[in-house]
Amino acid sequence: MTKFLKYFIIVAILFSVITHSYAAERHWVGNGSGAGSRWDRSNNWSTTQNGAGGVGVPTATDTVYIDGGSGDLGINAAALCFSFRHLSAARTTTFTAGNSLTVGTGGVILGAGTFNVTNAASFSNQGNWTASGGTFIPGTVSVLLNGSANQTITGSTTFNNLTVNNSAGITLAANNTINGTLTLTAGAVTTGANILIVSSTGSISRTNGFVFGYLQKNVATGATTRTFEVGSGTVYSPASVSFGSVSKAGNLTVSAITGDQHRLSIQQRV
Repeated sequence: MTKFLKYFIIVAILFSVITHSYAAERHWVGNGSGAGSRWDRSNNWSTTQNGAGGVGVPTATDTVYIDGGSGDLGINAAALCFSFRHLSAARTTTFTAGNSLTVGTGGVILGAGTFNVTNAASFSNQGNWTASGGTFIPGTVSVLLNGSANQTITGSTTFNNLTVNNSAGITLAANNTINGTLTLTAGAVTTGANILIVSSTGSISRTNGFVFGYLQKNVATGATTRTFEVGSGTVYSPASVSFGSVSKAGNLTVSAITGDQHRLSIQQRV
């Protein structure tokens, strides 16, 4: 092996190590103006909080931190990351119409600031969803939970549209509300002692899966029938409740109970 080739191999290895060390964290350092507001600009990203920019746009292996900079972030591309952590109370993240965010198994943490997905074309998350602070503005996009391992939703979140497509299931660690459409494509939503609330403007579209635990729906006035997409264990056992004449609208919470026979449990009455 020639000396030149040896040096080339050493340089290549060092470059690989350096590149790998940078493919871990991406901290937002944009100024929020013009190119300084754009996800797809290398100068807007650093490997440290409020550090020097220019380290490259986040990739699918990077953990993104919105924890610094002097201006807001606009997602203007098909954005990818391993984990998305919105931690600055001073920052707002929005989408330019038609663009998207795909988050890997590192999941989403909303700790502070505003995360507005109103203009997003799509937003998917393969990891946990943790809402401990800040403001989430859901818009009309359906937040897609499509991991391959069980995903947990921690913190009360109001979604507009939510799609569950995870055969390993979703677990709620708090009450969560759906104001638009809950799409059950695959996997059970396990609520434990918590409640999955479908508001008066919400609905459920089911292909597969069900709610294992407490499902709340609004009951309107007049003659009303409500179907609850519940089950227990691996068994889907929906319940349909009919009212001849409701004089005052209210909420009804239903769950299916595992036993020799699946039974309907009505927790609240209108």
